[in-house]
Amino acid sequence: MSPYRRWWRNRSQLLAVEGKVEESLALLHELMPVIEGAGGWAQNYPAVAFSAALALWRLERTDGLAVIEHNLRTKVVEPDIRYPECDGRHALALLCALDGRVDEATLWFEESRQVLDESGAWPLTIQPDFDEATMHARLGTPQDRDRARALLTRARSRCEHPALAPWVTRIDEMAARLAQ
Repeated sequence: MSPYRRWWRNRSQLLAVEGKVEESLALLHELMPVIEGAGGWAQNYPAVAFSAALALWRLERTDGLAVIEHNLRTKVVEPDIRYPECDGRHALALLCALDGRVDEATLWFEESRQVLDESGAWPLTIQPDFDEATMHARLGTPQDRDRARALLTRARSRCEHPALAPWVTRIDEMAARLAQ
């Protein structure tokens, strides 16, 4: 089975969420030739690259970060290829944050929110808000914790629709951790 097909069956990011670090990284390693070799216009490419970035984000790892970032920039963000429910700018924000480039990450998070708002996908801005809050929470300074709380408040305010209820739990859990 090709790594591309296996990716969609196993999803490295889900393995990362489950705490299966080695399995997630092994799948990412298998996927790297696909990320490097496929065109940004290929079916599902933006989603595959986004998922790879999200897996690294969840694992708090940088394995293959430069390759994923380069391909996201050149194949997804620069030609402005858009794909439902995943934004290349958001993925770049995650990778920049992992790499310690907080100012650049902040700019990409903001660009992602703007693109999502402009396209009418404003509910999806919850994710960049939450992930930027996570970045600030990881940094841990009092100013970062304040910024994280403000981002969580904004994300929470967008969770009015019942379909967004799972976000409420995640947001409230992080807000509670920040309050400690």
